[in-house]
Amino acid sequence: MTALAPVSAAARPRVSYRPGRVMRRFLADRVGVTALVVVLILVVIALVSRFWTPVDPTAQELLDRLEGPSSAHWLGTDNVGRDILSRLMRATWTALTSCALAVGLAVAVGVPLGLLAGYAEGFLDGLLGRISDVLMSLPPLLFAVAIVGALGPSLTNAMIAIGVLLMPRFFRLTRISTREVKNEDFVEAARASGTTTMRILGRHVLPNIASPLLIQISFGAAVAIVSESGLSFLGLGAQAPTASWGSMVKEGFDRLAENSWSMYPPAIMIVVTVLVLSLLGDGLRDAVGRQTGGRR
Repeated sequence: MTALAPVSAAARPRVSYRPGRVMRRFLADRVGVTALVVVLILVVIALVSRFWTPVDPTAQELLDRLEGPSSAHWLGTDNVGRDILSRLMRATWTALTSCALAVGLAVAVGVPLGLLAGYAEGFLDGLLGRISDVLMSLPPLLFAVAIVGALGPSLTNAMIAIGVLLMPRFFRLTRISTREVKNEDFVEAARASGTTTMRILGRHVLPNIASPLLIQISFGAAVAIVSESGLSFLGLGAQAPTASWGSMVKEGFDRLAENSWSMYPPAIMIVVTVLVLSLLGDGLRDAVGRQTGGRR
């Protein structure tokens, strides 16, 4: 009986990082771990707000409008007497879900197109690359305003606009990473063995470019938070009575001469969230390290 030949190491798919090593390096980064803990706390607050808040976030008490922090309202009230703490909690859900929608759309469209363009190259790569360059050259805020203006002001339409703005970034990163990985020995071996293109992309290429994509997702989430807040501030994002950090800042800004307090809590939430997402991205980047084709 003929013995089976051992499978060549070059034919086996390799991932660009070792999860155990990456986890140890990340856990050694106090700043990155702290950022992750804060993100998890924000997620918990968002989930809790769906079922419980100290006060009904839409309840208006005009006699208690623009009050400062008190035992009844820990963070005070806004211009129509709504509890700021309750609205901050509900706005956290709005921010995180809208961020997930925008980044999810960008990943769902940008990554597959980047895989195809980077692997096939040629005409498809050139065409998609030109479209990406055009989108990248447009002023982001004006482009988002144009999309929302065409589709109508709403949180969903604002997130579609932000997702479209983030697509070229994920596309270009995926295309460049795919070009580097496609020439590796294990990809060549899979291609020579008759493996289909879709299987090569899904089983061999995508796992090896997951590291930079994960880092890009964290930075893209920070961009989505800022963009959603900006569009809501302009009245093109979340519509009343939906609570949003951007719209809360706008409401406080409009009453700045009467009482400036109501503007600060949502502004601080925006700054803190964007900061921890950026620090989390830095921590992941340092833990993964600069890699190409599975080598450190």
